[in-house]
Parts: sequence; C-alpha cells; structure tokens
Amino acid sequence: MVKDRFGWLITLELSIGAAADLIIAASLCYYLNRLRSPITMRRTAQIVDRLISWTIQMGLATSMASFAVVICFQVMKHNWGIWLAIYIVLTKLYSNSLLLS
Repeated sequence: MVKDRFGWLITLELSIGAAADLIIAASLCYYLNRLRSPITMRRTAQIVDRLISWTIQMGLATSMASFAVVICFQVMKHNWGIWLAIYIVLTKLYSNSLLLS
C-alpha cells in the first residue's frame, strides 16, 4: 500500500511544512515589529500591532493543523479519512492566511 511504502515521505513533507509555517510567521513578526518605531504615529502602530497579531494567529493555526495531520497520520495510517479531512481543512487555512497577508 502507498501509505506503508511512502509514509515517511508524507510525514517528512507535513513536518517540514509545519516548521516552515512557524519560520514564516516568526520572520513576518520580526519585520513587522521593526516597522513599528517610537516615531511612528499611534494609528500606524495600532495597524502594525494588529498585523502582528493576525500573523501569529494564522501561523499558529496552520502549523497546529499541520502537526495534527502528522499525528493523525502516524497514529491512524489505515484510517485515511481522519487525517485527510484535517488536511483538507489545512488547505483552507493556507488560503485564508494567504488572503490575510
């Protein structure tokens, strides 16, 4: 069966994707935080703070969903409906995070 033969590859891909989500969220927060300086206006600082908050939320949401897919795949390899359903939700989270940024 494909899952038995290539299960390690699916796990590796999902794990790298989750790590990439965390790295992207952290780098976005870093660069957005650099935009906020003491001389910026209050309204601009509020907008940057809101963008940082959304970045953290979407980065955590996508990485947690990706880790959930990895865990469900490892625990329930032969029950493909569970981890595939979470994976489908993960694709919608990716599209929402793209629209957010």
